[in-house]
Amino acid sequence: MRLFNPYYNRTGVLGQVTEWLWRAHRLNRRMHNKAWIADNRVCIVGGRNIGDEYFGASEHSNFSDLDVVLSGPVVADVSAAFDGYWNNPNAVPVSRFEGRAPRPEELEQLIVGAREYRLQAEEDPYVAALRDERKRAELFANRPPPLTVENVNVLVDDPAKVGAETTGLEASNVLAALAAAMSSATDELTDRLVLFRARPRGHAQPGERREAWRAHGGAHELARRHRRGRRAHWLWRASGANCCAAASSFTR
Repeated sequence: MRLFNPYYNRTGVLGQVTEWLWRAHRLNRRMHNKAWIADNRVCIVGGRNIGDEYFGASEHSNFSDLDVVLSGPVVADVSAAFDGYWNNPNAVPVSRFEGRAPRPEELEQLIVGAREYRLQAEEDPYVAALRDERKRAELFANRPPPLTVENVNVLVDDPAKVGAETTGLEASNVLAALAAAMSSATDELTDRLVLFRARPRGHAQPGERREAWRAHGGAHELARRHRRGRRAHWLWRASGANCCAAASSFTR
């Protein structure tokens, strides 16, 4: 197990705040990729985390994040992106963070807690529904057919962005590709984003040129598409439905 570009201070919140004050530029380069890859033949990519809220199973609130299952040559691209981050010097093995050795009773408490959680999960309505053979059969019978797409592109930011001084499109493969797609759209552009922050015209992030935002800002590019007679549809989740305030902060 490795951590990409982590906080090196593990002594508590105060130590991490101090590290942020000194190394904000490095720590603000996030890696939020999610990929589940099996034998380089099938992969699942998307925005969902592991939790009831991401699978429509929560009794309180659920998120709209989705995943896609991919097969074919594109899986090799996803795998290569994972290897790029795994082998990057900023990917730190967890063994490097040597903290206090756990006491024997703490390990036993962890095992007992895991067993209790498993018993509780077995009674969960979501798990019960998956165990019901009739409901499983209905689920598979009503699932949509696979979508065959000939041209799938995997966009991943370069892990070398950590510590880089570049900003804007030059610092992000993803943003550059999205800007190119928006500029080349001739009829219609449809995008679904979990997080989107439309900043006022001319308002730049720290260290970002205002001209870069004017030229490549997502909201203003959408307006230009509309004025040129092209339809643009963006669907994103409201900030009020966001599970993590930090996800809407000025991160890159």
